[in-house]
Amino acid sequence: MALTEQQSALLLNQYEGAEALFLELLPLGADLSEDGILSYYCARIGELTNASNIDQSVAAALEEQFKIKAWQIIELVKRARETGDLSDLIHLLRIAASIPGQESALSPELGRACRALLTTGEVPPEDIQLLFEPLTETEARVLIGASIFSFQQNELLPIQLQRILWHIKSQNYLAADDPFVLAGDLAIEAMSL
Repeated sequence: MALTEQQSALLLNQYEGAEALFLELLPLGADLSEDGILSYYCARIGELTNASNIDQSVAAALEEQFKIKAWQIIELVKRARETGDLSDLIHLLRIAASIPGQESALSPELGRACRALLTTGEVPPEDIQLLFEPLTETEARVLIGASIFSFQQNELLPIQLQRILWHIKSQNYLAADDPFVLAGDLAIEAMSL
């Protein structure tokens, strides 16, 4: 299904929030309260602006970018808290992969496969077939996100992500310009370097 421009912008915003959450905050064990997230980014701004002699306009632009990033994460965490267990990383990813009001649950089996992909970088052999069964838009995005944000990078991950993207694209589960598909394509390039 093709996304409207507004839906695409919203999903891109949510993807960017998830990216910062999974790649910056969670590995550091950062506090995910609103104050904790804002404090983290205020400290980052301070580190960057104090560590170098940068122009005030550049410092102001950096501060604005960090504030935007902080609020992307805050909104994502807020939605995740309101709809389920914040400690469930797949739930966080599912919220980022869903248009508000159109959240759909993952099957328990696919949730288990995504959880394994996110935490170990691999899908258990008995669950591989789940990656190639019919998927909802949310399930397709969660699969892509679990591959991109995997805590355990390994040599199989780019191959699995490539297969997942091929399946999603060939079955038209997501449009080629979906923010998660585009991020998956970029992630494959980055993993191949």
